[in-house]
Amino acid sequence: MFPRVNVKITVPCFLATLLIFMVVGQQKLSSDTHAESNNETMCDVCNCTKPPSVYVNCSDRQPHLQKLPTGFPLNIVQLDFSYNFIGHKFELPASLIYLYGQFNYLTDIFGMFNESVNIKIIYLQENRIRSIPPGTFAACHKLKRLFISDNYITEVSPESFLGLNKLSTLRMRRVKGLPTLKANLFRELHNDFLDELYLSFEELEYAEQGALNFSLSDVLQFDTGRLRFFPGGLFTPSNGKTQFKTCRLSPQTSKLSGISSDAFAGVRLIMQLAITHHRLTHIPPNLFENTELLSLDLSGNLLEDLPDGFLQSSPYLTLLVLYDNRLTHITKNVFKGLVRLERLYLFQNQITEIQPRAFAETSLTGLFVFNNNITSIGYDTLITRNSTVDQVYLYYNDIKNITDHAFDCLAKGGEVYYSRGYLFETPHFPNHVRMFGVGDNINISIPANQELQTNQTFQCFPCKPGTYGNRYDRGCVRCPAGIHGIGTRFQIVY
Repeated sequence: MFPRVNVKITVPCFLATLLIFMVVGQQKLSSDTHAESNNETMCDVCNCTKPPSVYVNCSDRQPHLQKLPTGFPLNIVQLDFSYNFIGHKFELPASLIYLYGQFNYLTDIFGMFNESVNIKIIYLQENRIRSIPPGTFAACHKLKRLFISDNYITEVSPESFLGLNKLSTLRMRRVKGLPTLKANLFRELHNDFLDELYLSFEELEYAEQGALNFSLSDVLQFDTGRLRFFPGGLFTPSNGKTQFKTCRLSPQTSKLSGISSDAFAGVRLIMQLAITHHRLTHIPPNLFENTELLSLDLSGNLLEDLPDGFLQSSPYLTLLVLYDNRLTHITKNVFKGLVRLERLYLFQNQITEIQPRAFAETSLTGLFVFNNNITSIGYDTLITRNSTVDQVYLYYNDIKNITDHAFDCLAKGGEVYYSRGYLFETPHFPNHVRMFGVGDNINISIPANQELQTNQTFQCFPCKPGTYGNRYDRGCVRCPAGIHGIGTRFQIVY
């Protein structure tokens, strides 16, 4: 027999005991949940498609992932972990073909691609990658597109691209931390496959000779960083066959004030070349001596003159864009040899004179010289090889004299737009040419040229029929007898 014990449990004591059990139970539950989360596979956290080809989407998880879940599913072909906070590197499986890892915190990617023998596309822009050690992509023999823009890369060498034999697109734009571009940096890229190179190094101050040593590329966009002078010898291919479909030298941190005469030595052909919005005042006479161009855009510089015959090596040049410079004269030999030149943009300069027969060797169809300081048009100013000109834009010039028969050389149905406010007398207008007096309210639309990426917008509202005007100081006034105007809006499109 046990002695009888009377136990009296009070309400406060009961509540305290209950609270202890609740806390202990919650801790155990939390511990069990944490243990379960550690055992979660990638497809427990991310969205996975069903086999046989598995696509894994871990993009923009809420809350953002700081570490990629373990356990790659079998036969994974695409992994998207973009827009997270992932900073720990991991080794990718051999089956992976597409990788999207942009907008994360990766700093080191060496070793991630050791087994990536099937990968074709890598997106790693907007991370914190510090270096690309030699052999990083050595196993990626099938890689076609590599995007590593917007990183802080301080170390890169020719061996960084070892193994990229089939790479067609490389984008390294807005890269910080790289002041020097080493020689032969891209020598491992195979010329038969390379199509697009977009290179932009914000802190670039020096480029070694041969830094852009490759032979074939459809598109090269090279932002000049802090370079103030574009040196020679950057293009030095061993076979001497460098050619580009499109080549753009774009300003970034600083603007070029000079360019070497052998800047394009070793480049045989550039179909579209744009060196725009820098501070170039002069062009070396032999800059394109051994380089053939099909179109050239030098707009938005500070060019004061053009060397005679500086494009003689480009007889097939069809488009020349020179607007928004400081040109004052067009000499008769500037466009020598340009027998295929069709469209010439010279507006928004300070041109006072166009010498006789300056366009005589060309096949111009459109001449845009509005908004200059031209005072006269002679009878041989607009002569071309076969009377090809059908559009001439002369308005916003202080033209006082137009010689009789100055427009006889234009094509049948040609159009001339001009301001008549300063004319001393009405010139002779041939019957096959239409003359339009343009008034003040200018709003001429020149859409962006997609090939050369020129962006200029104007709009033109000519005076009403029976009136004319010039610049902003007069408005539209009644035309003298025998002169007609135009009352419809028109556009320039090139």
